[in-house]
Amino acid sequence: RGGAREFADAYAGLSLPALADEARAHSIAPLLATAMRADPLLAGSGLVPLLTGDQRSAFIHHAVGLERATRCDAALTAAGIPFAVVKGPVLTELAYRAPDRRWYGDVDLLISPGSFERALDVLEEAGARLVDLNWTLAGRQIRGELSMVLDEVPLDVHWHLVNDRRRRQRMPIDTDELLSRVRRVTVGQTTLPALEPTDGLIQLAQHAALSGGTRLGWLADIALWLQHSEVDADETARRAARWGVLPLVGTILDRTERVIGPLGLTVPGARGWRQLVRAADAWRPPGRPHTDHLSWRSLVAATGPSTAASVGELGRVAVLDGVLGAMERRRVRSAGRSGPNPLHVVAGGEAARRAYFDAVRSEARSRLGVPTG
Repeated sequence: RGGAREFADAYAGLSLPALADEARAHSIAPLLATAMRADPLLAGSGLVPLLTGDQRSAFIHHAVGLERATRCDAALTAAGIPFAVVKGPVLTELAYRAPDRRWYGDVDLLISPGSFERALDVLEEAGARLVDLNWTLAGRQIRGELSMVLDEVPLDVHWHLVNDRRRRQRMPIDTDELLSRVRRVTVGQTTLPALEPTDGLIQLAQHAALSGGTRLGWLADIALWLQHSEVDADETARRAARWGVLPLVGTILDRTERVIGPLGLTVPGARGWRQLVRAADAWRPPGRPHTDHLSWRSLVAATGPSTAASVGELGRVAVLDGVLGAMERRRVRSAGRSGPNPLHVVAGGEAARRAYFDAVRSEARSRLGVPTG
């Protein structure tokens, strides 16, 4: 937020390798290298060469991710399946304006719930491999996304932006409405379908908040999206309120503005909850070491459609994650290994697979008020 001199004074005497590791943990290493190299006062810092490899890695990963996204686009478009590329190559192009300023490792696709099963089949025909094969668990959770791999690049294929079913019930974001406003944007030498700017902001804020809002990179995503996109403030508030995510958007915009600077966009809602988050941030500012246990990840991630709902969610998280989660983490540490991802274990068979996709379609229809019988 300060100038080059303030930044240079702030890291004077600190371990540069440790600072580079923190930049990576906060997903800003390539962006930080770009900014430092462009400033005469910082360009000669020993931190710059430590981050140069991160810029190269970001460039390579973007080239690979863009190629995979282009292949997905060709397959899904040929099959007549509407979709959007979320974050990844689209965010790199529209917000960061260069292929070496933001590192990402996967490609996120948003598909209509009604086309979700067919889209997975189409992507498999295009060479992707489904890795979430525990249909019993997926059906029990009614997950909002499934994971695939396309030539070693992970694909997160979503039918809803909120993965957790219980949180999704309070945040009824309409996927088909989002897809109805999709535009094609130029990325490198091709074009890809992307969310409309206001929808894109809501998605970035929703993702950052539900993830805890602790990485500086997530806040940079939002600030740069607002800088380079024509976001409608009034429409942001209307859509976010209708989808139950207005406090969530407001909370993460507040945090972004306190960390990075004025954004030129504010939204109302859940004043009490936002004051609580501000007070917590004043005590333990965002951007502290990523290993800090008092980084308030759970506080921001608990943000719901109202102050009361947020407080209730925070209490639930405190019990499930704070108490029961601590017991599970101790058990895992004592065992010496975490074991395979349970979603990747083959279980359930065709009947469970069919039940999962039926549940996806049923939930989508019920959200629109369509009879499910």
